[in-house]
Amino acid sequence: MKEGWFEGADGTQLYYRVMGDGEIPLVLNDGIGCEGYAWKYFIPYFEKNYKIVHWNYKGHGRSDMPRTMDHLGIEDSCHDLAKLFDFLDLPPVVMVGHSMGVQVVFEMAHLYPEKVCGLVPICGSYGNPLDTFHDNKLLKTVFPYLKSAIDSHTDVLQKVWTIITTSELAYQIAVHMEVNGKLVNRNDFTPYFEHIGKMDVNLFASMLAAAQQHSAKPHLPNIKVPVVIIGGERDTFTPMWLSHEMQGLIPGGELLMIPGGSHTAPIEMPEYIHLRIEKFLNERVRPRVETIAAKTAKKTTKKTTRKSSAKAKTTGTKKTKAASKKKSTKAAAVKSTDSKSAPVEKVAKA
Repeated sequence: MKEGWFEGADGTQLYYRVMGDGEIPLVLNDGIGCEGYAWKYFIPYFEKNYKIVHWNYKGHGRSDMPRTMDHLGIEDSCHDLAKLFDFLDLPPVVMVGHSMGVQVVFEMAHLYPEKVCGLVPICGSYGNPLDTFHDNKLLKTVFPYLKSAIDSHTDVLQKVWTIITTSELAYQIAVHMEVNGKLVNRNDFTPYFEHIGKMDVNLFASMLAAAQQHSAKPHLPNIKVPVVIIGGERDTFTPMWLSHEMQGLIPGGELLMIPGGSHTAPIEMPEYIHLRIEKFLNERVRPRVETIAAKTAKKTTKKTTRKSSAKAKTTGTKKTKAASKKKSTKAAAVKSTDSKSAPVEKVAKA
């Protein structure tokens, strides 16, 4: 595994890791407050045949906190990603996103289409996530007041946040009300609570507020790369109808609904998801990438051939001109010698 830090668009040092090897990179984008728990089974499965790139948003995991809270939007994350792609010198990638990472995936295809060759949005929305949380407007209505309280009493609410999110109560509420407790393994889900409990509560709220202001919906009909959407039938964060809506908006979009799957479907039924994504990569992404590569190689060959022909022609012309010049010089020299010899002969006769 290769790991390190790169400089984000605003100068923040952001963490990344690269695993596996392959011509097509798969770039993993987490949900807000996540450090990578959703990819526990994904990475070992796909790193055998693909290069896997995983990174941490600002203030997440091993990335630094930003100097200000002014650049925490979805577009800002995409600009950070563009810097990472250049830093690692990556060819066009398959963007894989979970939860809020789905917004990053769609926006990346809009802002940097030349850097993307496929999209795999998993259990997430195209935007405005508070509008559809639990399929009602309650959180959208309450959130502004929560954000205001956090802004005004950050220190106190930071302590409350840490106590609540790392408690057994939080875990039990999640497995009984939010995720499929019958499918999820406690050891797989616990890292989420451990990480979110350490997060800066103001950064979390600011990122959520920025995500709520973003929507990639207008750009979905313009997506030109293959897309397979993975949704969960019991996902309370992203209702099933929303996954169907996204599929209908994306030209050629494919959809897999996980029976009984919730928002944590990637760790509930990983094998099912992996097989579907692998089929998608083999049948739709790889042939496209190989075709583009072949066309690029053909153009490069033609361009090289034209350059070689032009060079050969130029060289031949230069040689011809040189030979002609040499011949002219030699003829001129002979004529000059004859001219100098003539008077000598006349003097001898006299």
